[in-house]
Amino acid sequence: MEIFVFCIFTIDKTEREWINIGYLSSYLKRRKDIDIVVKLYNNDEIDVAIKDITALKPFAVGLTVLQNNFYTVLDFSTLIKKRLPFTTVILGNTEATAYADYIMKNYPAVDVIVHGEGEVTLYEVCDCILTHRKLIDCSGITFRTNNRIIQTKSRALIEDLDSLPYPDRSFFRSDVQAFSVVGSRGCFGRCTFCELSGIYKANKGSRVRERSIENILGEIQEFTDENKYAYFAFRDNEFESGGSCERTKLLYDALIKSKLRIQFSLYANAQTITEPYILELTRLKDVGLNRFFIGLESGSRSDLKLFGKKATLEDNENALLLLGRHNFISGISGVIFSYGYIVFHPYSTIQTLRENINFVEKYKLHVTMEIMLNRMYISGTTPITQKIIRDGLLMQSPDLPITDPFCYKFQDAKIERIYHILTDIFNKYQFLQNIPMRVLTKIAIHNKENGEYIDPMQALQVINFMDEVVIRVFNTVLEVVELGLTEILIHDMISCYADNLKREIRKLQILNAKLAVKLLKSGSIVIK
Repeated sequence: MEIFVFCIFTIDKTEREWINIGYLSSYLKRRKDIDIVVKLYNNDEIDVAIKDITALKPFAVGLTVLQNNFYTVLDFSTLIKKRLPFTTVILGNTEATAYADYIMKNYPAVDVIVHGEGEVTLYEVCDCILTHRKLIDCSGITFRTNNRIIQTKSRALIEDLDSLPYPDRSFFRSDVQAFSVVGSRGCFGRCTFCELSGIYKANKGSRVRERSIENILGEIQEFTDENKYAYFAFRDNEFESGGSCERTKLLYDALIKSKLRIQFSLYANAQTITEPYILELTRLKDVGLNRFFIGLESGSRSDLKLFGKKATLEDNENALLLLGRHNFISGISGVIFSYGYIVFHPYSTIQTLRENINFVEKYKLHVTMEIMLNRMYISGTTPITQKIIRDGLLMQSPDLPITDPFCYKFQDAKIERIYHILTDIFNKYQFLQNIPMRVLTKIAIHNKENGEYIDPMQALQVINFMDEVVIRVFNTVLEVVELGLTEILIHDMISCYADNLKREIRKLQILNAKLAVKLLKSGSIVIK
């Protein structure tokens, strides 16, 4: 039995990237002559990884390459090749695809790079290695042979996602509470800040492919049979596109029929939000929906244009009016509402910052310092990166891989000062982000399932107070920088709120803890 090792280097305990390895592992397990081993390490554990993998003597090692582990993976590849010169080193994922030429030219230890979706490609690569066939006939790879670097023809995307086995989760850490479910692949959008366009642009096939609801529920059922219940995060960029609500309806019907005890979250774009869709969300709440995320990205018309968003400012406004009318934004509905918001980017102006803060205030979005400091990520795969390079805003050589997602400067120097002042405030007053928003969800579940009624307004008033503080702080910083005033005014203002905020937030944290205990005693599922 030959051993294949997936080696994952990570900077945190997020499970989101592991799900990709789960799919690769389960597909490769179709070969009965391969024993799959998955190893997870922190980025500072290269020495431990080298010792472990050397002892296993695998015929191949597969590594996922991201911005946050780019050079860790390449250093590991060099070291493991010295220890195991006949082991094939295979890289994959977004950054490996984007920088295939750079990696192959500068790191001779790397033998193969898998482009795009990897299940079928990796299977064929392993088949070629084990049967001693040439890799030239394997589509979707860059490989090294006789001191030559060869890129083969592109591989078509997997059209029938139901044909894939359920992802292997056997190697997930025991402390993971939320598990990813991938109900579809691809996206109809062409956002300039998103890596998806870079992943799929070289492949032929449908931009969006969907698993059947039956197949999705089969995966969840199989998992919960062993784990009783769990929290699932749907990672789909297009779970429901065009506002048809068909898949959302099918999901509700399937969950009702299955009687699964789970909680889950959904993601949507603004143009998806219609009155019928809201009604479906309300129904899904009764079968486990407890978190809903919408990708707004901005409340500025010029920002949305820069980002290449399909959704217009009017789409964002209409979506929030509907969500607000049905109490999703406030949290009183019993579903935690969150949203994507890119406030800072290389082309931010004081005007766009004002438009963004006015937007969250107008539509009563819950806002934290963390949200208002959210800054655009860039990488070698995002389209907007090319504009940043052309405009001379990239703070490194464009010929090198981009491993720092914030390696750009702001076009307007005033924005740099605003960002740093807000960052200092955020670091000094960490308590501003610690309001447990999920307390509103717990109150809604408690009021529905228990005779005792708890008024949600107590929690809502504290949260609204916190929103007011963040908005005032943000606006004050804009005024201070624009007028060239001293920063001391800002800290004096915050200190006036500090003691009151700490006291009120503490009350909310105590209420949150008490509710969690009550709900667990009553048998309710409240995981996240």
